[in-house]
Order: sequence, then C-alpha cells, then structure tokens
Amino acid sequence: MEPVFNLQIAAQAQGDGAAEGSGGQMNAAVYNGAGGLFGFAGGLAREGRVPVTVGTMPTHGPMFALLLVGIIMIVTALTFFPALSLGPIAEHFLMQAGVVFR
Repeated sequence: MEPVFNLQIAAQAQGDGAAEGSGGQMNAAVYNGAGGLFGFAGGLAREGRVPVTVGTMPTHGPMFALLLVGIIMIVTALTFFPALSLGPIAEHFLMQAGVVFR
C-alpha cells in the first residue's frame, strides 16, 4: 500500500491534478501482476495428476528429505555469504590503510 501513497504524493507535488480520480489506475498498477498469477495457478490446477514412472521422484523417502534440507542449507548459506565475506575483506583493506581493531 505504501507505493500508492508515494504515487499520490508525487502527483500532488507536480501539481498536474493526477492524484484526483486516478485511484482505479493506481489499483490496476498495483494489482496488475495478480491476474497473471491467478491465471497461471488456475492452469496448473486444471492439469491432471501425473502417473508415477521411473522419472518421478517420490516425496516420502529419505532422498527427498536430504535434497530438500540440502537445498535449504545452500540457499541460506548463499544468503549470508556476502555479509560474512564483506567483513573480513573490509577489515583487510582497513588494515592495509593503517586502521587497527583492538
């Protein structure tokens, strides 16, 4: 909801009267992507079940659990890696500049 408020402030600051009567346009801009997502979800819901074959992976075994936990750990590590690597890198450059941390 905050972007709509910012658009209204920007339109009032310009003084062109765009903030008056443009609620429908702003709602269309904010909720534009929802229609496509609902259409995509409806298309997936209409599809039938895929029969179990050699190429399908069962979701009730330990292999699925290991892959799921492994992927979650990798994504989490990649999320925190930039923050962990920037600390030592920044400290190295500051040390080269003569700044010492005690």
